[in-house]
Amino acid sequence: MAISELPDEIMIDILSRLPAKCVGKSRCVSKPWRTILSGTQFIKAHLTHLKRTHQQNLIFITGDFSIRTISAIQNDAVSRELELGLEKRWSDVLGSCDGLVLLQDDDEDKFLLNPITMQRVKVPDWPAPSYKDESIGMHGFGYDSSIDDYKIVSVSYHDPYEYVSPVVHTFVDVYSVRSGVWKRVGNPPYDIFYFLGKDAYDHVYVLRTPGAYLNGAIHWFASDANERTVIVAFDLAREVFDEMPAPVGVDGNLVPYELVVLGGCLCLYDVQSVIGQANVWIMREYRSAKSWTRLNMECVHEWEMAKPLCCIGDEEVVLLNTMAEALVYNVKEKSLNNMVVDGVPANVLDGDIFVGSLVSPCPLTVAEPA
Repeated sequence: MAISELPDEIMIDILSRLPAKCVGKSRCVSKPWRTILSGTQFIKAHLTHLKRTHQQNLIFITGDFSIRTISAIQNDAVSRELELGLEKRWSDVLGSCDGLVLLQDDDEDKFLLNPITMQRVKVPDWPAPSYKDESIGMHGFGYDSSIDDYKIVSVSYHDPYEYVSPVVHTFVDVYSVRSGVWKRVGNPPYDIFYFLGKDAYDHVYVLRTPGAYLNGAIHWFASDANERTVIVAFDLAREVFDEMPAPVGVDGNLVPYELVVLGGCLCLYDVQSVIGQANVWIMREYRSAKSWTRLNMECVHEWEMAKPLCCIGDEEVVLLNTMAEALVYNVKEKSLNNMVVDGVPANVLDGDIFVGSLVSPCPLTVAEPA
């Protein structure tokens, strides 16, 4: 029996094991194959297989503000520059989910990109509380399984002169990738910003970090009505904030920490760690306070961590330092070395991991990328 004579379900099961780039070539075999391999059922089956195999890629912004990817995350890796046809100075990777990556340029324009298919769309400006240059916002990106939709969440406030409590000045807006529309979901009972002080002109210094997506929720630090610092999770299905347990001994003293996802776990890391040492907490079991585990990263070299980026196997962690260098820390040996990419030490401004999926960033009404 020829493969073309197999039932669609069996063909989908077989072909979903192909890398995304091979799927793209296979779509050229025939019209029936193109129909099957472009369908929602196949794209979902392909993504499910990817998640089972834990195959991950790395996307990062280089020192010259371009975007590159690594298909096999390791030291002495080879990267590929993404030619998007846009004259942009990329500044931030705001999130990654199921093969889609949310990027931001230095004008704060945002693009949703699939680095494998190269499909991309410009995200409409979020509905800032006032003029864009007088509004401060942070963003997160994730998946709402209850309605099979990807969402971008913006938390923002407006005050061009100085920050004034209470927390009712924080706004939450949600963008649906499926519909291509923003909506406001109300004022949260939390303040999702760190206010670091003011300069001589009363301009406020605000720490803005992307939300950390895990298990259907986007996580930030926040202050509640009693000015306690807490970890909050914005549930993408219910579109409400829930509090998360912090590590014992750290709760109430979270100001020096930031949040990322590392090795599939929620992770706190100390941005004010002393030179040569960094405190990292990992939540091994989601929502379990007892599962927080401390990982004390230290070595003889002088370094200051900007953030953990990803894991290489079970013993190595890729870190970014404050000098925009990518470093590889060996947990067992307590050693720290430059990550070599394309034969030289990697210069990385920001980055994230992603899977090589076929998921489209385009709204259902959009046929071609912007």
